[in-house]
Amino acid sequence: MKLGVVDLSKRGRLTLRGADRVRFLQGMVTNDVEKLAVGASLRAAMLTPKGRVVADMLVRKEEDSFLVTTDPSLREKLREAFDRHIIMDDVTLEDVTDKTGEIGVYGAEARPVEGLTVLSAPLGLHLVGEREKCAAAMATLGGAKLDEAAVEVLRIERGVTKYGAEISEDVLPLEAGLDDAISHTKGCYVGQEPVARVTARGHVNKKIVGLLCAAPVKVGDVVASPDRPDAGVVTSATQSPTLGRPIALAFLHRSLWTPGTKVSVGGVEAEVAELPFVNW
Repeated sequence: MKLGVVDLSKRGRLTLRGADRVRFLQGMVTNDVEKLAVGASLRAAMLTPKGRVVADMLVRKEEDSFLVTTDPSLREKLREAFDRHIIMDDVTLEDVTDKTGEIGVYGAEARPVEGLTVLSAPLGLHLVGEREKCAAAMATLGGAKLDEAAVEVLRIERGVTKYGAEISEDVLPLEAGLDDAISHTKGCYVGQEPVARVTARGHVNKKIVGLLCAAPVKVGDVVASPDRPDAGVVTSATQSPTLGRPIALAFLHRSLWTPGTKVSVGGVEAEVAELPFVNW
């Protein structure tokens, strides 16, 4: 895909200000926000003390604040989690969702728009600013106008994991395709010890992989092999217009991760594929 744009204003947007904002956020999330340059952004996650994923997010560092954007379903959960941990810290948390807009600009020709704040995202760029400016940018950028269904297809084709599908409080970040959201060199943060133990071990026992399927499959279908009848489970599935065939994301046991490995998905023949399925 060359260029596609989508209105993401339903996503949650929070700002953190105050003298302790860097130290506070550094201790709350998995990635190294302290080393971010002003104007730079990254993907991060918040974990439980046991290392399970509370939320994933995009974080941008401003001169005197951080901007955090997250899935609509995580807006209140993330705000409450931040607020609960602000005790004696000089940190002011504000929910700016209703004051701002957000658009996704995806594809090989994704580019920023003057006057809008840019965050790097797994599918391309997210642009944040006044709602009127976001609407104007959608009108002038050109490219395909995407809806939620189209973005879901792109997400699966690109092997990007999503909260509520692959990501939840039942999984570790390294199981859920959040490798790019973790710093292995930063100092302590909530849930770091379980992540460090898994990293020292050298592997997780399951992780998200791609499956090329001979026929359509559905979320919840069991992935099986002759030696392991309960090898995994499908978390997302779609018909790929780019590949012209059904594809899926699934948790799979580590004994079957090699691309080309044959498996069965709810009785449908499939094989393990490298992610992403589609490159831009």
